[in-house]
Amino acid sequence: MNLPVEYAINHFFPATAFDLIYLEAVANALDASATEISIDIDLEAYSKPQTLKLVIRDNGVGFTDDNFDRFSNLMKVKDAQHKGLGRLVYLQYFSNVTVDSFFGDGMHRTFLFEDAIKNVKEVCGDKDAPTSTELRFGNFKGVQIKSYDYVSPIAVKRKLKELFMPRLFALKQHGTNFKISISLRTQEEKREKGFVSGTEVLSPVDIEEFNAIEFDAPLLDLMNSKCKMLYHLKTGVSSAEHCLVTDLCVDGRTFPLKLATDDQIPPGTSATFILESSFLDSKTNESRQELSLKHEDLDNVKRVFVDKITEILNDNIPQIKERNREITASLDEMYPHLAGYFSHKTIGVINRNRAIIEAQTAFCKDEKEILEAKDLSDAQYLKSLAQASRVLSQYVLYRNKIIRKMEAITSRNKEADIHNLIIP
Repeated sequence: MNLPVEYAINHFFPATAFDLIYLEAVANALDASATEISIDIDLEAYSKPQTLKLVIRDNGVGFTDDNFDRFSNLMKVKDAQHKGLGRLVYLQYFSNVTVDSFFGDGMHRTFLFEDAIKNVKEVCGDKDAPTSTELRFGNFKGVQIKSYDYVSPIAVKRKLKELFMPRLFALKQHGTNFKISISLRTQEEKREKGFVSGTEVLSPVDIEEFNAIEFDAPLLDLMNSKCKMLYHLKTGVSSAEHCLVTDLCVDGRTFPLKLATDDQIPPGTSATFILESSFLDSKTNESRQELSLKHEDLDNVKRVFVDKITEILNDNIPQIKERNREITASLDEMYPHLAGYFSHKTIGVINRNRAIIEAQTAFCKDEKEILEAKDLSDAQYLKSLAQASRVLSQYVLYRNKIIRKMEAITSRNKEADIHNLIIP
């Protein structure tokens, strides 16, 4: 390998979760056109991490000469969607990985992956042998396994489904009968933690039916502005299933982008939205754990995402639009000096408190611009007139509240009570 492995691990993967091993292995298997992937975890007890054994197999095209060449050279990639670094995470947790692969017309290649590629053996076997790859991880280096979710088949299945949802949905659309199995064998179970011997299978039946729409987004990229939105809406779900998920799809993997809270969709509703765009290609850090978008680019992505989600929700859940109309009318009546500052581009039901805070912030920003200007431009002059009328409107609001307070005074009040209302 043409880069010191230990240095590369510390530089590119300084702190990664253990389950990234599964994610990288499954991603590579899917890249290799695998339709069957198995993850076998063998662990005597959660408290005995030194007994951990891990084997991952797939029926992909195997370690062909091209694939082996890329694996042997860090950062040698076939396209912009790959980093050429993912396999380093294997050695963060294990001393070595034994690779056993069948490819081509019966070719069989084995090698050891540790500080370098070692013990490479190539033989020509049965030409009818199916292609496959087995990764056998040796000697766990950690002093503990930090979460049961890393070795729980149910949790690993859920993580794989979330991360690879767009790719798995595409396979389902094309009629590919994929199967990803996760099995655990242990002698000391912890049922309350989901740490139980058994097997979980992720297949097309686990993937929801998504709607897909394509649209232009020149705000992101004038040269290549096509976007695709996958969305799934379901009503009548239980309170436990009530949720709003908003993810970006980057290089075939999802990244959560929190744009709203669950209470912004009607009770009993679940909604999942995934935004895809070539603009997002390679927009992650080296370990693929964080987005690496410029601040202004991220703001533009959020605007495009919010606008399209709002449109979809309003079209599919009419009560959202009606509820927002009522909330907007109520805000305009209660805060007339902020009318026009309340944003109508929000996901789901308008959050009153957030809308008020955002409107007040925008109002103060305009006020600051006018008061700090030495010479008003024509546009600023017109804005100053508008601001003055808003301030007057705000004064009238407070004045009316004071008058109502004074009207509540009766003959039982002392003179001091009246005096304190006017000049405390």
